[in-house]
Amino acid sequence: MMSEQSSGLRSEARDWVFRMADADVGPGDHAAFRVWYDSNHLNAAAYEAELDVYYALGALESRFAGEPREEVRVWSWRTVWAGGLAIAASIALLFFLIQPGHPQWSPLIETKHGEVRTVKLSDGSVVALAPESKLQTAFNDEERRVRLASGEAYFSVGQDTARPFVVETRGIDIRDIGTEFEIHAVRSAVRVTVAEGIVDVVEPWRIGNAISGDRTHRLTVGRQILVTPRLLAVDTVAMAARPQPGAWRDKLLIYENATLDEIVSDTNRYVETPIRIADPNIAGLRVTAAYRPEQINGMLSVLAATMPISVRRSDDEVLLVGRP
Repeated sequence: MMSEQSSGLRSEARDWVFRMADADVGPGDHAAFRVWYDSNHLNAAAYEAELDVYYALGALESRFAGEPREEVRVWSWRTVWAGGLAIAASIALLFFLIQPGHPQWSPLIETKHGEVRTVKLSDGSVVALAPESKLQTAFNDEERRVRLASGEAYFSVGQDTARPFVVETRGIDIRDIGTEFEIHAVRSAVRVTVAEGIVDVVEPWRIGNAISGDRTHRLTVGRQILVTPRLLAVDTVAMAARPQPGAWRDKLLIYENATLDEIVSDTNRYVETPIRIADPNIAGLRVTAAYRPEQINGMLSVLAATMPISVRRSDDEVLLVGRP
């Protein structure tokens, strides 16, 4: 039986899900949420559990959104969720199991550590995959759908006005409108950068979208957006932080005002000796750099000479620690 304390935490987490999903959520809400989420691992676990149910029950409401209200009242996510987490999750799972018409996905296309590969799709589109990336396709007469399960990819999309080209990754859809674009989905957030043409980025599914419609952000050349599906957060559309999207196709890593944490995460997919940030206080340091993976030792030496960072090397790893 759920304890009173556990029930209260779940209720608090549910309130945060509602608050973060609200169309009027602002920077202050995001800051307050991060303080609450990071203050206790139990808070984070409760939020993740409630968010899973949010997405699942949201799909239920979306499925029946076109029906007359009196016929679908029993499926109201508010009613079901109030009945308890286990009941809600069970109903949502049953719904997904009986749904017809799931995409027929191709075999997985996967790159290994350090591998950069270019793949030509059946429609003529070309996809470059960075190391440790996973991709599948599901093309039919109505749509060309691609799933980027993880990693980084650069898309050069072939024109086909009768079949839209859609990339799905971590709860968002990226819809091409004749273009070239890069998707970075290595960690919890998804970054989309447009090199040519236009793309539409559809936010993570939010309860109420069935009534109000998808929340879509249109990106033009040189623009990018950062989406964090698990936190229901969308950063403002901004100019791309990377001057040359897709430069990694030639194994050239370019960053402008990127965090040290992001640079280390990306570099580790290319190099044999892993790099680890041992001091969390330096993870957010901003770095502008351009280098090839085989030049990483020289790049780290430059960082150590110009920033409050010390580099400690061993046979097994490279440690980055802070210094006064």
